[in-house]
Amino acid sequence: MKESDIQKVAVSVIIPIYKVEKYIEKCVRSLFDQTLYSIEYIFIDDCSPDDSLQILYNVIQEYPERESYVKIIKHMQNLGVGKSRQDGINAATGKYIIHCDPDDWIDPDMYESLYKKATEDNSDIVLCDYMTHNGQYSTYCSQYVPEITSDLLLAMLCGVKSQTANGLWSLWNKLIKAECYVGCNFREDSFMWEDVLILMSILKKRYKVTHVAKAYYHYRINDPHSLTHRSIDAEVLQHDSQLLHILYKLLYTPTDIRLQQCYHAAVTLIVLRTFNTSRSLFSDAEWKNRYGEYTSFAKACDIRTFHKLLIYLSCKGLYKCCWYSFSLLKHIRNLLFHRRSSKIGYL
Repeated sequence: MKESDIQKVAVSVIIPIYKVEKYIEKCVRSLFDQTLYSIEYIFIDDCSPDDSLQILYNVIQEYPERESYVKIIKHMQNLGVGKSRQDGINAATGKYIIHCDPDDWIDPDMYESLYKKATEDNSDIVLCDYMTHNGQYSTYCSQYVPEITSDLLLAMLCGVKSQTANGLWSLWNKLIKAECYVGCNFREDSFMWEDVLILMSILKKRYKVTHVAKAYYHYRINDPHSLTHRSIDAEVLQHDSQLLHILYKLLYTPTDIRLQQCYHAAVTLIVLRTFNTSRSLFSDAEWKNRYGEYTSFAKACDIRTFHKLLIYLSCKGLYKCCWYSFSLLKHIRNLLFHRRSSKIGYL
């Protein structure tokens, strides 16, 4: 995105579309029902094979006052959500940019409230709270962070500091000044951590961040079998390997201790996640060969001392011993929890 492209409307909202025919009508209606008028809507059809696009056209016809502010970008083949978001960024003319997932929905005053906060405080980034919905339960997720700064958010995203708020990785509840995206690009493929990586790119530049303490966004939890929930397999391992290289290029700077710590902590989180889901699939030598160079990184990460010890020892060549110890302790903890729950009538 070029700086000369940043102008015109107040807010550009970017919505990638792919296989969301069950949800898109509710999403689009919530977008068009916004109390803020000066909104540009950029929909990216990533070659969706269902009726998502037709449903979008049908809803647009019911909102003629919004139609002139709608842009629809069509891909000739499926290119992934990263490419879709980047195409949206490139087409945006709003002073601020925000993203919306097409299976979610928002409150009518969300964009007006965030834009008002941004203009009143001259903020570069404004974030709000949100709700999660899994079909049975709805949960309020606060984004409140004391003395919020971009340095603090980056530290929490990377794991240098524990996250005191849920879901700081998301883009859909963050109104971001368009100029903050200059020089920051999404990967042009479907890639886990895409929101986190672009936020890291933005936050390391140190912008002014403010918060609105209301849950305007409604996040639908659809797929418990996504990459972030699955046990380890070849695809997860490939993503992890790519992530380690990406984080090095993005964060590691020999002369900046702050970014070095962020890099070390973020790598530790990836290694810990792989360890937790690895099911003892590696030999001691395989694990050491794969992660041995990260042995000392855990000291930069704000995780439990026990987890730091597991990472350190496993990377030193004691992976099997660490994994079986970890698995046994987890099993004992689950047994104690179920026994306690049974006694108080939960089971």
